[in-house]
Amino acid sequence: MLKFSSHWRNEASVRRGLAYGVFLLCAYAAWMRGGVYPQLQWPLAIFAILLCGAVLLLHAEPLRKIRSRVLRDPVFYSGTLFLLLLFSQWINSGYAVALDDSGFAAMERVPSKWVPWSVDRAGATEMLNWFFPAFAVLLVVRNILKRPELKLLLHLLVWNGAVLACVGIFQYMLGLDKVLGIWEVPRSDFFATFDYPNHAAAWLYLHAALAAGLAHDAEIKRKPRVRVAVWGACFLCCIAASFLTLSRVGAVVSFTQLLVVFFMLLRRARTYSSGTKALNAYLAMTIIILVGATLFFGAGGGALAREVAGKSMLGERSVVGDLSTRAEHIAVARNIIGDYPLFGCGGWGCDGLANQYIPKDELRSWMVGGRANVHCDPIQFLAEFGVVGSLCMAVVVAVLVQGVVAARRGALLYWVGGGLAAVFVHSFVDLPFRCPSILLVWCCLFAALPRLMQGHFSAE
Repeated sequence: MLKFSSHWRNEASVRRGLAYGVFLLCAYAAWMRGGVYPQLQWPLAIFAILLCGAVLLLHAEPLRKIRSRVLRDPVFYSGTLFLLLLFSQWINSGYAVALDDSGFAAMERVPSKWVPWSVDRAGATEMLNWFFPAFAVLLVVRNILKRPELKLLLHLLVWNGAVLACVGIFQYMLGLDKVLGIWEVPRSDFFATFDYPNHAAAWLYLHAALAAGLAHDAEIKRKPRVRVAVWGACFLCCIAASFLTLSRVGAVVSFTQLLVVFFMLLRRARTYSSGTKALNAYLAMTIIILVGATLFFGAGGGALAREVAGKSMLGERSVVGDLSTRAEHIAVARNIIGDYPLFGCGGWGCDGLANQYIPKDELRSWMVGGRANVHCDPIQFLAEFGVVGSLCMAVVVAVLVQGVVAARRGALLYWVGGGLAAVFVHSFVDLPFRCPSILLVWCCLFAALPRLMQGHFSAE
C-alpha cells in the first residue's frame, strides 16, 4: 500500500496526471456540444476542482515551489478577483426584465450601479462554470506542467481535434439530423458536436494551426517522415471540417492556412530545385491546391462558394449590411455600459436586458438564434462584467501576450500564435469565446506556448 501511494505521489506521475486532467477538461467541453448547454456544464467545474486537488498529491518541497510560483503569477490575482466578481454577481441575481400589457419593458427590481449584480442566477452560474475551469487550466499549465507534460498535452489535443473533425465530416456526409445521432438540435446547420457552426469553425482552425505547427517543427528538426505525415493528416482533417461548417470566417482562416502551407512548400521546392525532395514538395503543393479548391467550391454543394461570390459589398444582405447590424447591437451594449459601467449586468445580461433598449416592434428582427447578443465578444464582455471585469481579463491577456512575445521564435510559436490571433480577431465580429470548449483550448495553448519555447522544443 505504501509503495502504491509513493508511486502516485511521485512528482513526474502527478504532473503527467495533471496533463491528462487538463486534456480531459478540454475534450469533455468539445464533445459535450461545445460546453454551451448549462445542463452539461457542471462536470467542467468538478474536473477543475479535481485538477486543483490533485496538486496536493505532491510532496512538501515541490508543492512549496509551486505555491511560490503561483503567488508570483499575476494571472492568479487577476483571475481570483474576476472569479470573486462572478460570485458576487451570482449572489446578487434576479433582476429580470418584465413586459407589461402595453409592451413596456422594465426591471421588477432596480439594481445599484455600484454593486455587482446579474439579471438571472442561471446566467451567472454559467459564467462560473466557464471561467473557473479556464483559470484553473491557466494556472496549472503556466506554473506546474513541465515541457514533457506540455508536449504530451499538445499531442493529445491535436489527436482529439482530428478525431472530432473526422466525426463531423462523416456526420456531414451521412446527413444526420442529430448531434452524434443522439441529441436533437434547434439549428439545422450544426456541425460535429457544435450547434453553432461558427463555434465549430473557430475550434477546428485553431486545432489545424496546432497540427501545422507540430508538422512544421518536426520537418525542421528532421524527425521521421511518418511524424510529419501524421501531423499533416491531422491538419488536413481539421481544415476540411472547418470548410464544411460553411462558416465564412472559418473558410477565410482555413484558406489562409492552406496558402501559407502552399508558399512554404513552393519555397522548399525551389530550394531543392530537382530530385526526389523537390518532386515530393511539388506533389504536396498539388494536393494542397486540390484540397483547397475542392473544399471551397464543393462544400455544401457549392453553397460556400456561392455565398462568398454572391456577397455584395452594399445592400441589406451584404458585407456592409452585416457589419451595420453588428453596429446596432453594439449601440445597445453601449447603452448598457453607460448605465452599469463598473460591474456590468452579469452573464448573458445583454440578452436579458435587450427588451429595455430595443423597441418592441423591432425586437424580433434583433434576435439571432433566439438571443439578442452583441456578436462582438470584447464589447459584450465589457457590458456584462464592466470595467472591473474587463481590467481583470486585460491583465490576464497582457501577461499571456508578454510571455509569447518574450519566447524563443520557432515554427510552433508562429503557427499556434497565428491560430490564437485568428480566434481573437474573429471575436470582434462574433462570439467564439462564448463557447467553453474554445475558451479552454485557447487558454491552454496560450499558456503553454512560452513554456514550450523556453528551450529546444521537439515535436517528438
